[in-house]
Amino acid sequence: MNDIEITILFALFSYLINYMNYFEYNPYPIFLFINLTGIYYIFKKIHIDINIGIRYGD
Repeated sequence: MNDIEITILFALFSYLINYMNYFEYNPYPIFLFINLTGIYYIFKKIHIDINIGIRYGD
C-alpha cells in the first residue's frame, strides 16, 4: 500500500472511533470480529499454500 492509502485508512479508522465514542458505543466487539476474520483469512492462505506445496512438490 502507498503511504497515502495508509493515511486515509487511519483517518477513517479514527473517525469511526470518534463516531462510536460520540454515541457511547463499545467498539471492542467490532475489533474482535475484525481480528478473528483477519486470522481466519491468514490461516486459510497458509492452508492453500501448504496444499499447493504438497501437490507440486515445492
